[in-house]
Amino acid sequence: MAKRHVLNPRGSGPLKRRFPRQCILIASTPISAMLRTMHQNQAILEASNSLVVGDKVELHHAEAGMVVGQVVNAVGKRITLAFNLGNRTSNFALNALRLAVGPR
Repeated sequence: MAKRHVLNPRGSGPLKRRFPRQCILIASTPISAMLRTMHQNQAILEASNSLVVGDKVELHHAEAGMVVGQVVNAVGKRITLAFNLGNRTSNFALNALRLAVGPR
């Protein structure tokens, strides 16, 4: 069985307000990332490590919680994730991520 990483994405209050775009991606290991943009059911992130197209990852965010996505594009450390819009939890998390990114 694969090792399960347990993280507390809630963090402290001041850090959440200072870095609202910061998140953690968990594939085989935790990777720190910053949200850049959101488009419908996709997020573009800058990550500390690159991932492979097709990888399933968990995105952990202080406000949005956890949402599962799949890497659909990866160029260097810029990663595009696609999310399933099939349930209320995913929809809530994606809306919270859109608020974190803010208007563009």
